[in-house]
Amino acid sequence: MSILKKLKLKKDFNKIIDCEFDEFFEDFNKIVDNQKSFIKFEPLDFFSNSNNQLVGYVKKGKFKIRRKKGFKFFDLKLDVTIAKGSFKSIGNKTEVKAKVSAIDFTLIPSLIITFLFLTFFFFLILISDMSLLNKLPPLLIILLMFSMVFIFPLISMRKDVEKLHEILDKEL
Repeated sequence: MSILKKLKLKKDFNKIIDCEFDEFFEDFNKIVDNQKSFIKFEPLDFFSNSNNQLVGYVKKGKFKIRRKKGFKFFDLKLDVTIAKGSFKSIGNKTEVKAKVSAIDFTLIPSLIITFLFLTFFFFLILISDMSLLNKLPPLLIILLMFSMVFIFPLISMRKDVEKLHEILDKEL
């Protein structure tokens, strides 16, 4: 099992739908606002006049979609959760397989560098010859930064993966 699945940042979606392939393809296209090029985050999604919750592309046999960004006052959350998968005909049914993932591998190097940077300063402060009372404020600041950079986004991304998985299950 991958580390992303253990952290609940990646989830598999498998469903067999009692529907012909072509009919499913048409219905799936109706619930997704198609984009010419897939953009992970479009801040102006809420200007769309469609009521669809999903945006992305659906082609014969494959798709890549994400949740549409809704307009919520003071909502600055960057939702980058995507579902990428395929669908194929099995007799008179259609099988849908997808991976819902909240993290892109282009983010991993920056997360590793940030983690190493914070860890370095954390241990630098610990081994310094300051008194414990003088070490406490910088250590607390580093722990606060660590939680803001890693823990809070982790919780948010878990919710985003679960929400997109629920939408796929309900809409399909």
